Amino acid sequence: MAIYRKCLIGGRVCAEKIISAEAYYALLDGWEQRNNIGLLREMEQQKIARKNELGASDEEVKSDEVWKNLDDEQGKIKRQLVSCFFACHPNPDGTVKDAKKQNLCFYEFDKISDRIDKVVERILKYKKWIRPLLIYKSSRGHGIHVIAEPNKRYKYEAKQSIAEAIIGEVIDKSVK
Repeated sequence: MAIYRKCLIGGRVCAEKIISAEAYYALLDGWEQRNNIGLLREMEQQKIARKNELGASDEEVKSDEVWKNLDDEQGKIKRQLVSCFFACHPNPDGTVKDAKKQNLCFYEFDKISDRIDKVVERILKYKKWIRPLLIYKSSRGHGIHVIAEPNKRYKYEAKQSIAEAIIGEVIDKSVK
């Protein structure tokens, strides 16, 4: 399995290969990443406080200048977060647009902080079927991400549904 870090070179989205699992975990748990996630959480709290202060609806608050500034700053910080991907191999020039897919399955289990160990135990119990390559906690620690080998007999969505049934947890289907 190859892991790549998304980066911008000359305005193009490119990929930088991460050579080891240790390097990958170091990127995800690095000072800059933790600092940026902390800033994003703080800004989200400021936005909630501003909305409560204004007593406005979701649509009305978006026209507020303070809200807009916070939203813009959040966007800038989100673009600085470490973004890794497993879905494709980059093109020979390093770009990822229209790149060849690796055909891996990605499962994201959210809001399971009270039962993470049990979910991981079930994944490992059924590892012959799920075929996990990498299991790690989400950045907030409330869920886990699983990168798994594909099962050529089933389409991606079918494999997700079967994995949900085996593990007994709902997979975030918006992530691919």
